[in-house]
Order: sequence, then structure tokens, then C-alpha cells
Amino acid sequence: MIAKSSIIGRAMPLLLDDVDTDALYPARFYTLPGGFDQALFADWRCHADGTPKPGFPTNDPRYDKANILIAGRNFGCGSSRENAVWALQDAGFEAIIAASFGEIFAGNAATCGLACLTAPLDDIAALAVRPDITAGTASLHIDITTGTLMTDGRPALVLSMEETARRAILDGDMPLDRAIRRAETSRRKINAYLGGQAWAPKDILAVSGDHS
Repeated sequence: MIAKSSIIGRAMPLLLDDVDTDALYPARFYTLPGGFDQALFADWRCHADGTPKPGFPTNDPRYDKANILIAGRNFGCGSSRENAVWALQDAGFEAIIAASFGEIFAGNAATCGLACLTAPLDDIAALAVRPDITAGTASLHIDITTGTLMTDGRPALVLSMEETARRAILDGDMPLDRAIRRAETSRRKINAYLGGQAWAPKDILAVSGDHS
């Protein structure tokens, strides 16, 4: 991941409590082709025939370029599917501001570099109904280092973030990245060993060959 100290963009308000991972990524999409973002809020934003439901925020052109989601309490509750995080990221979201998060969802988000930031619900609710937020015109700046949300250059909210997740975003060193590096190190060692063995099947060497 690329290290970043701030997230700048526009917000989409979805001030609902208990948004669960099945709403974020319905289970049936596990077996369907396509990007993860096609599943995001599928049952909330589309009718059974696939046509968009008017009024749902992701169907609203005001929020077409939103990369910050404003939510309520217990966002990401329910099952432990990482696909919910991937769907949000594929749809362009870099940060979620909510009063609280499902514990497993927050852990998955930290692994993948999706910023989960918290603030008191009353403060979030006041932010979500501001005319410039609902109009999709407010320019937001989240300072990851200080935990400050600025809107159009003015302080708006003090945000909290789990420190390990904050550090990972600031350093650009996500747990997923570390796991990939460990796997790559193991692959190189295995490839080096197989490369020195006359008996090593050539098809294994082709699959696990060094592509650096």
C-alpha cells in the first residue's frame, strides 16, 4: 500500500445503524463473476430486476465521486467476510466515519488499508445533514496523523482511530502487505531449492518461477 497521511475528497451520508456485512456484500455474489463493487449494497440500491432504486445514496449523482462514507453505529456488524471491505474499496471508498464498527470488520479494514474512524454519534449526525454534505459539494480533508476532519478548510470533527491501523496507513505497511512479502520470500526459497534439483518437475518451476 502507498503510505498516506491524509484522505481528501467528498462524502456520502448513509446515517444508518447496524449496517451488516451481508448488506455490504450479499452472500450470493460469492459465486457470481464481476468486481466486488458490483455487490456493494446490491439489495438496497437495486430492485429484484436489477434496476436502481431511486433515492439510495450510491444511485445519487451528487455522491458519484464520494470516497468517504458517513455512517451511524455498529457499521460492518455481522459475518466476518472480507469481501465487504473489498467491495467498499472497489467502489472508491477510502475512509468510513461512524460512531462504532463491528470488531471483525474493523480488523479486516485495517488489514486492507480502509480507514475506520469514529466520533460521537451526535457529531456525526450533525455533519451528515449539513447542506454542503447532502449536496455533495463539501471538500473534506481527513488528517490521519492528528485525527482531524476539516471541511472546506474549517475544523469539523475530532476523529479517533485504532492506533495500529493508523500507523499502518501512515507507514503504508498493511498486514496484508507483510503477508504478501512473507509469501514471496517463501516462494523464492522454494524456487531456489527446486531449481537445484534434477528431479524437480518442470511445470512446478514454471508456475513458481522467479518473475522479478
